[in-house]
Amino acid sequence: MFGVVVTPPLNEAEIMHAVFVNEKEPLLFIRKTSGVQFSRMSKQERKEMEKAQKNKSVDFGDWIEFEQCDIANGCIAKYQKIYPLNPSRSDGENLQIESVCVFPPLGHGWDNFCYCRLFGRVAVDPEFKNCFLADVAYRQVTRISSLSVSFGEYIDVAEDQNIVTEVPWNHRDPRFVATADSDSENDAESNYFSKLMYPYEVYDVQGVLISERNIYSADYPDVRIVLAYVKRERRTPVGGRMYFTAYYSVPLQSYVVRSYRSFEQKPFIVKLFDFGSLFLLEVNVKWDQDLPMGYLWSRNKELGLIYDSDGLLVPALLGKSPYASVHVYVADTGPSRLSRFSIKDLSDAATRRVDAVTCNGYTDISDSGLFLGNDSVLASRYYCLKIVFDENSQEGWKKLRPGTWIKFTAGSSCGLPNFKVKSWSTAIDPLLLPVRVIPISNGYAFKARGYFEQELSAVKSPIFGFIEIPLNKRSSMVPKEKGVTIIWVREDKANTKARFVLHSLTVPKPLEAETMQGVQSPNAVNGVEKDPIIGEIQPIVPCKRIECAGRILLQRCLRNSDVKKYLSEASREFLYSKIAKLLELEKPIAGEPCTSTEGMFGDIVISP
Repeated sequence: MFGVVVTPPLNEAEIMHAVFVNEKEPLLFIRKTSGVQFSRMSKQERKEMEKAQKNKSVDFGDWIEFEQCDIANGCIAKYQKIYPLNPSRSDGENLQIESVCVFPPLGHGWDNFCYCRLFGRVAVDPEFKNCFLADVAYRQVTRISSLSVSFGEYIDVAEDQNIVTEVPWNHRDPRFVATADSDSENDAESNYFSKLMYPYEVYDVQGVLISERNIYSADYPDVRIVLAYVKRERRTPVGGRMYFTAYYSVPLQSYVVRSYRSFEQKPFIVKLFDFGSLFLLEVNVKWDQDLPMGYLWSRNKELGLIYDSDGLLVPALLGKSPYASVHVYVADTGPSRLSRFSIKDLSDAATRRVDAVTCNGYTDISDSGLFLGNDSVLASRYYCLKIVFDENSQEGWKKLRPGTWIKFTAGSSCGLPNFKVKSWSTAIDPLLLPVRVIPISNGYAFKARGYFEQELSAVKSPIFGFIEIPLNKRSSMVPKEKGVTIIWVREDKANTKARFVLHSLTVPKPLEAETMQGVQSPNAVNGVEKDPIIGEIQPIVPCKRIECAGRILLQRCLRNSDVKKYLSEASREFLYSKIAKLLELEKPIAGEPCTSTEGMFGDIVISP
């Protein structure tokens, strides 16, 4: 067993020192040695006794080793001084011992305390505690005063972070549970690193402090980077630039900054927002023609793509100079390769540009759009613009099916843009690709095609704009140089990165008919519902669209001599499989565009 002497010599009759072993053991004591009469000893005996007393004498901060059998009535009878297990020092009044500690998150019953590997529960100044990131191990100095233990001084982030899994509040947290299938420490370490999605350690990475603790780095925009320790004095101001060194914490899913240094470059101008609870950075942005409306590049792409999720700048983009640069204030909306920052306020110059448009009114827009359901229309050219039907719109729109292309004219009154469809008609245009739609529990899923932009980790669809792809789905994307990626998307009005989000990589399971409230029946022509005749069997209405997938499939069947042969010879049980197999092997007919059969067969039913 090991212990550390935690008191100077005590003014007690029998007790000389108190010894701390661990948080679960009571304090042990060392008795005073009885007086020795050296006058009755020989010279050799005195020499040996002095040596024995010197070896046994201990002082404040000394470490000793002893056996369980050497303890009697709370006192250590036999012990041996050893080299200190933890460095220690004394400031004259208090013993200070270096150890490793972890700070808890809020709400775990550890207010104003941290967990110390050596002493267990250790008191901390509440103001000082706020400087530290929870669930990170720190090297620190523990102060012992009158046998009470408190946090003394921060040193740095500990190299060994295993203590984080040992603290009481993480015992049942699944993030910190070690895997049980590891037979050795090497296996455990291998399993840990196999979970890493980023380099374990990064050095001298450039970043910007975007809040009191969070850092943005253009090298790692899709991962959270946090300061382990926030200095109370002489700290880097928000908006300041720095180089940092950090390690990746799997439980925290973040880079934890061990150390950093500021460098001389003009910092970002910072503005407090939302009653001082949010830091905004001033940045110059510019819309490019190849970007969906609402996305703007920051100057030199330093903060990447900026998304106008609240539509604050949209009036200016509808004005006379939509591609002119402008100053705005942006806020961090969370890790993302696509768009880390969103516009939250406008500069005075930007406000004047917006007011010039909102006060004078908007020009009507005429374009093609995709009906999304729930009275909403998506016009790809006006990606982030709200375009809806209302009671003053041309009649018949309530019978439109989601996924129907229309030609429309819409207008908005002064003020914030709110475009209402005035007139519309179904669009019959070979250039407008049909969009497959499936009802789902929270709206509709749309089949989207686009090219995967590796740098932004997003699929860029000509219809649905940018669709961000999560890290665990990126490997399923088709590289841009190899072709088109097909995914399923849905509209998410609460999302701060894009209007549409990834729903699934495969065809989603449709909503059951009995749970599809408000979903139109299939009795429609050109996407418009026909009024049902109660009590009568409805005739099948032929599809008249040029791009109808069923029409194209039927034409291919009738032009293929082998298909005709099977139609006349094969029994009904084998007909479906034979046609499907032949069409998969069939080459495109000369002069006819190649049409993929993907998703077609799942919609066909062969009736007797």
